Amino acid sequence: AIAAMYRSAANQLLASVDEPDASLHETERVRAMTSAGTAFYLAGDTVLCVDVLERAIGEAKSPEEAEPAHWLAVVALDSAVEEGESSLKPRRDQLAMLYLTEYAGTDRAARLLMRPSSTGLLPDDEAVEILLSIQPTSPNFLAARRQASQLLYRMYRRAPASRRTFAAQRFVDTASQLIRQELLEVRSGDVELA
Repeated sequence: AIAAMYRSAANQLLASVDEPDASLHETERVRAMTSAGTAFYLAGDTVLCVDVLERAIGEAKSPEEAEPAHWLAVVALDSAVEEGESSLKPRRDQLAMLYLTEYAGTDRAARLLMRPSSTGLLPDDEAVEILLSIQPTSPNFLAARRQASQLLYRMYRRAPASRRTFAAQRFVDTASQLIRQELLEVRSGDVELA
């Protein structure tokens, strides 16, 4: 019954998007499409959800306006693939790669790179740059540093002899920062966190 209500809401939102005067309200149209996609997602209609969200992405006037729809499309596809719908994997990977390219340096890009499903979407050096761009004020800062440290260590292990010293230094710099931060947390007095 709840899924049916979400579908009804989504269909009503989509109907409003196609009204003759809707073109006078472009920003609201994109938001309505994103909300419709969200409703289809909550109703369990992944493919329909992503179709609507891709339409919102395509009609957005700026990357900032498209970002919420793009993010939800990646999340919806990732959930579906994790639940066994492997036929959606290429679509998920394509949208995830586009997201990482368009929104590199954002918290959500870092969160995406920290998911096991994102392994191999970008070359390690590009993934490291995105992860290291996360600011210390972000709640994802330490997790991003941990992931970057793991990638840097892998890059060090694979580096040819001529680049091994450079790769080792990058790993040590990042790992040292991470260790200092984790020592502060251990000493903070929060036994569970420590």
